[in-house]
Amino acid sequence: MGPATAINIGFAKSFQFSGRASRSEYWWFFLATFVLALPMMGIDLYLLNKDIEEATISFWPASDTFAILSTIPLTAVGAKRLQDISLPGWPAILAGATFIIWITTDWGKSWDEPFSYIGILCSVLSIALIIAAIFPSKFGTNKYGPNPHEVPS
Repeated sequence: MGPATAINIGFAKSFQFSGRASRSEYWWFFLATFVLALPMMGIDLYLLNKDIEEATISFWPASDTFAILSTIPLTAVGAKRLQDISLPGWPAILAGATFIIWITTDWGKSWDEPFSYIGILCSVLSIALIIAAIFPSKFGTNKYGPNPHEVPS
């Protein structure tokens, strides 16, 4: 699957958490999201008239908005990727939910607060998802659906 197809499928199935996603679908969508996030940070630095070393603000308008809007599609493709290797998709959903909580609140801005550890939970789940996404698809049909490589487009 090429990058354009993977990105189109990722956004077209943004709210579909059932089924399976191939490695190429997941990684192309992940890369596109990451690459699109970088200019958002540049826009914020320009709008807020800050250097990267001085940027200690807690709200980055473009970056935070993009992060919130891209979390649901990225979570959906992550859940489907886990299901493709016969794992349940709930860790990806939990990672997405904790990320939204972390980015939309002041939780995690200071280590003195009890809820700052939600950022650690989000990070651990995200790293686990990235590691799991490396594994190849399980052959044949599993309880989450047919193998995406075996389904005609």
